[in-house]
Amino acid sequence: MKLVSLLAIVAATTLCMTSHASASDGVSAPPTKRSIYESIELGFKLCSKQIIGQGHLAPEHAAMLKDMGVSLLEEVPADVAQNTGPLFLKDPIYAQINTDAAGVFIVTSRGHIACR
Repeated sequence: MKLVSLLAIVAATTLCMTSHASASDGVSAPPTKRSIYESIELGFKLCSKQIIGQGHLAPEHAAMLKDMGVSLLEEVPADVAQNTGPLFLKDPIYAQINTDAAGVFIVTSRGHIACR
């Protein structure tokens, strides 16, 4: 039963990740399917580790996350913040997995075994 529940949570996690285009100069190429796939895969791995209590989505791991192409954020787009709903009201930890032209956002909170 626990394995089924964990798999359901992990599947829901993957479906809840949000991809956003980013353009610093107002013009950007569309993200490649490969870069989006790799971002979602990394987000899935980070969230899976967080769910089982071995996560690194915390400020003390910021340098390691940066080396992986992950940035911890103080603020995120409004739709990303709203998508987290009431699940992470207390001290949410937002991260963006950076690609060439898109970012996948994930959110969790310290001591919480859920991740979106």
